[in-house]
Amino acid sequence: MAAGQKTPKSGKSSPMKKYIETLVGFLVILFIAVIIDLLRNSADVTFFMVMSVVCTFGITLIVYVPVARLIGALFIRLLKKIFKKEKNIEPIKPANKQIALIDYINLARKNKLADSDTKNNLKYQGGWQDKVIDDAFKQIDQNNDFFTTNKNYENKR
Repeated sequence: MAAGQKTPKSGKSSPMKKYIETLVGFLVILFIAVIIDLLRNSADVTFFMVMSVVCTFGITLIVYVPVARLIGALFIRLLKKIFKKEKNIEPIKPANKQIALIDYINLARKNKLADSDTKNNLKYQGGWQDKVIDDAFKQIDQNNDFFTTNKNYENKR
């Protein structure tokens, strides 16, 4: 596989991902143990965990490592859901009639015509329905950078 190519998803985690999940899991377990110890004004939980590893010459890590990895994976997944970034969604490109409507609204705004007057003109003189007019205003307000010029309409011609 060439450098820079992504490996196909086969359900297997990379070694680095496993390491990070395990490390995060140990930190979460340690944090919980310290909080419990602080609430109880003793160091019983943390002391027990450390001594169980030391006294068994690390054999208890057979249990601690998979548990830490599981907790780390769950914690990372939870953080990703909490701080999930919105994907940049490209606005839906409107049809020619919608573009003409949007261009009319933009032109009216450039000429300092009130939105209410523009809506009345479109409804009573142009025969547009209220819902279509309101949707056009919403599209302009939400996607201001896409609808600010007449380029879109001119490209369709």
